[in-house]
Amino acid sequence: GKGDGYRYKEMPPDGEVWKRSLKALDELARHRRESVFYALCKEDQVNLLEAVRTGERLGDLPARRTWSLWLRYACSAFYAHPWAWNEIGFGGPAYPRGYKNVGIGKREPWEVQEVDAHSPVAWAERVESARREQRLRRPAAGSARAAEVGE
Repeated sequence: GKGDGYRYKEMPPDGEVWKRSLKALDELARHRRESVFYALCKEDQVNLLEAVRTGERLGDLPARRTWSLWLRYACSAFYAHPWAWNEIGFGGPAYPRGYKNVGIGKREPWEVQEVDAHSPVAWAERVESARREQRLRRPAAGSARAAEVGE
């Protein structure tokens, strides 16, 4: 199959890297935890992935280049979804409506104002909003529902 058009010189084609790297990840899981990767608990999976990210080799492949490939494809898949577009304020492709306000600093009526990616304010507001919602959903102490969920 076709890749994304980018490949390190010392790496085989992407499809081959996927096959070999996932096989090597399973072998690493068997070696360290006596289990295939998918059957490991989340903590063990994270630890193995961190070993790949920071390691030198994954089987016969350079680990960091392999990690880079995995990350590229994961990001491509994630940001292909319109819900992810909403999270980053991307209004989607120009079709079918097209762009009419072309120029630096000019927004379409449907675009939101850009937020500085380094500003923690928007993230903090989302966290606090989620906390408030969670508190509102929590059953009252002593209620039958609270006893059911162990509160």
